[in-house]
Amino acid sequence: MGFAYRKQIPGKADVNETFSKKNLARTKKLYERLVKSGEYHFGDLTASFCGLSQNEHSIWLKEVTDFYPPDVQREVIRTIDAALRHKDEKGAENPVPVEFRWGGELSNGQTQGIRATYDPSGPSYLIEIVGYPSPMGSLLSARRAGQADDSEAE
Repeated sequence: MGFAYRKQIPGKADVNETFSKKNLARTKKLYERLVKSGEYHFGDLTASFCGLSQNEHSIWLKEVTDFYPPDVQREVIRTIDAALRHKDEKGAENPVPVEFRWGGELSNGQTQGIRATYDPSGPSYLIEIVGYPSPMGSLLSARRAGQADDSEAE
């Protein structure tokens, strides 16, 4: 089972690009605008970052909310909030990157779950999602331009 419209929605590379160090200022502004509007939902930040059309946004939100249960969604949102509101040692807001990985194993033997880890040496966060479908690996922009391999196996 996988995403029904995977070629039309953001991929792993898009999600990681959204929360990369080079894009933190833009991502934080988008996040603050969404939160302030009171309309922020799981998946909205990546949709906004990728400039999805209204139809693409609807498809994206349906796919991610259908495949990730509410507790997983809450943990992702909690971690993103912590990363984007991170404060440095002087108490000034200093957002930190978040990396997402899908697959792998959990140390407790569970086949589904989420693990969020903070690395103070970066600083950065890592969100590992295990046992749930992942988006395609490539950037949506590359797929739109016909530059990505459509046969990607996930």
